[in-house]
Amino acid sequence: MAEIVRFVVKPNFKLLGQKYGEDISRIIRFIQEADPNVLMGKINAGKPIEINGQDGSLEILPEELILEEIAEEGYSVKSSKNVATGVYTIISDALKQEGMVRDLIRQIQNLRKDSGLRVEDRINISIQGPQDVHNAVRSHESYFINEVLGVKLQFKEADSLAYNQSVNIHGKNITIGISPIS
Repeated sequence: MAEIVRFVVKPNFKLLGQKYGEDISRIIRFIQEADPNVLMGKINAGKPIEINGQDGSLEILPEELILEEIAEEGYSVKSSKNVATGVYTIISDALKQEGMVRDLIRQIQNLRKDSGLRVEDRINISIQGPQDVHNAVRSHESYFINEVLGVKLQFKEADSLAYNQSVNIHGKNITIGISPIS
């Protein structure tokens, strides 16, 4: 769990202030100096925390403390008691490219359908857009061509093909063009 989230124990001032008043600074000092894992274990077990000192002992109940979870960088985390679930949120360049290609395939399939082409028709394809779109398609070219039943792929003059359309993929304006193979 420590790889994806860390916990910080904080006093619940609303509850502790009413109950302990002047001793709140002693409680804060104890929390800051204590091992957070020990505190977390007691909180999760529902056990009170004993604070012993020269001014007597205090018993802090688990509900009088706040257990704050702080996700490690790159993670989104949700936890409950002794279980934490984390999702790594940083998307690699390879995954971005794959997503761009899948979105482009979807747009070409929609253009194919809107143009009245049959599902089995082979097509020529042209894509006009930024270099990163071209790079993404080139990186996944065989998959791309196979999915759209393409015969020829070019990266220019998309509006010169029989059917074309401007689309937005990942915030990028792209013109796609298709023509059926006769």
